[in-house]
Amino acid sequence: MNRRLQLEQEKAHLLRTIEQQRLDLSAEKTRWLYSTRHADHYWRMMMDVRKYLILGSGLAVLLGFKHRGRLNRWLRKAVRIGEAVMLIRNTFTNHS
Repeated sequence: MNRRLQLEQEKAHLLRTIEQQRLDLSAEKTRWLYSTRHADHYWRMMMDVRKYLILGSGLAVLLGFKHRGRLNRWLRKAVRIGEAVMLIRNTFTNHS
């Protein structure tokens, strides 16, 4: 009888330990999702835009074979615009 009671107590203790571990995991999951929300947002945005980037890059390659100078000018403009956007974004987000 004493052995059975001891086993039941050990089982109850293990079940409480498991429940506490589940609660800890749930809290850590919430904390992890909160800390990675920005990366997740940009990853989802990239996945949404991916098909258009693939299509656009294929079109750019085809046009590049025909009009190299024009493609180079457009690429340089795109890079400059991207750099300007990043500069503006960094300027306003660092000082806010």
